[in-house]
Amino acid sequence: MHCVFSKYFIDSLARFLDKTFNNSQPEFIFLKENFYLFNMHYDAFSNNEYLQLTLIILIAKERSIKINNDECLNRWTNFNYFSQSLFIAQLTCQILKNLGKTCELIEMYLDFVLSYKNDVQYFN
Repeated sequence: MHCVFSKYFIDSLARFLDKTFNNSQPEFIFLKENFYLFNMHYDAFSNNEYLQLTLIILIAKERSIKINNDECLNRWTNFNYFSQSLFIAQLTCQILKNLGKTCELIEMYLDFVLSYKNDVQYFN
C-alpha cells in the first residue's frame, strides 16, 4: 500500500463500490486497505461480482508491484494512474470474457473512472 498507484487505484475502486452498493454512503472507502490487501468478501457481493472484483484486484496488485520497481513512477501524474486503471479494468474484462464469464461490474467501474477523470479533487 506504499505505492502511490496502489493508493490511487484502490481509492477509485472503493468509491465506485460505495456508489454502487451503498448509495454513495462511505463504507468501502474506510475499508479499502483491508479490501485491497486481503480481498475481503462482503455480503453485498454476489459470487459473480466477487469473482470480478477479485480478478481486478489481483491484476492491480501485479501491476502495482511491477510499477513500484520502475523509477519512472516518480514522474507519474494522475493521468498515468488513470490510464493504468483503465488498462487494468480492460484487461480484467478481456480475461473474464475469455473464460466465458460476465464483466458488467468491471464495465461499470470503467464508466465510473471515465466519468471522474477530470475531477482533480477525486484523485487527490
